[in-house]
Amino acid sequence: MLKKKLLIAFSFLFLFSCTNLSKVSLTEKIGFSGNLESLSSYKKNTQAVVAQDFKGNSLKITNLANQKSINLEFIEKKPIPESRIIYISDAVASSLGIEKDLPYVKIESIKKNPTFVANKAKIYKEERKIKKANKVSDVKITSLSGSKNIKKDNHKNLIYLEFGSFYYLKYAKDLRNSLKDFLSNQNIAIKGSPGNYLLIIGPIGNMNKYDLIYSKLKANNFEGYQIKVK
Repeated sequence: MLKKKLLIAFSFLFLFSCTNLSKVSLTEKIGFSGNLESLSSYKKNTQAVVAQDFKGNSLKITNLANQKSINLEFIEKKPIPESRIIYISDAVASSLGIEKDLPYVKIESIKKNPTFVANKAKIYKEERKIKKANKVSDVKITSLSGSKNIKKDNHKNLIYLEFGSFYYLKYAKDLRNSLKDFLSNQNIAIKGSPGNYLLIIGPIGNMNKYDLIYSKLKANNFEGYQIKVK
């Protein structure tokens, strides 16, 4: 029994050692934003709260839906629910045109520069207003959802979680089988060509479903995926 457990552990270690998973940068992250007011506490005048391991004392946030970006100087670092990479004020969200249904953003650590002055003034003006008022097409998609067809609304962006790339197809399939144990009802696909296989979870239709899948992945110690919205 012990030998079997060791063999399984070694197999998964080898599996992930053979992938090209990008290391999560602590100076740049892509994911979803949350509302600052949903946190139990934060300091006065805080524009955003990020995780403690994020490097830098100021950051640039970009709304990936429209490429609008601003610099934030008044940020706080503390433990936060990890399904969101940043929690921002209503003023910041409004300035960037972030939609609550799909708050897809990128945050980057930056050095202080003169643009902070203009951006800071713009944000506080908004806050006062609010307070007042890879080419991978050679492999057939393998779905775990049987014959269930998922149709995409051409006017609605959907969420996908990507693992990889994998050099060997076998390792992508091994990962897919492991995910199937706790994501049996979720569409999972493998795309790619030799040396460049991706495993994709999705489409995920809304943030509630994303949060559910995120919690299951975290509970089973699966990380290292990239969040894509398209």
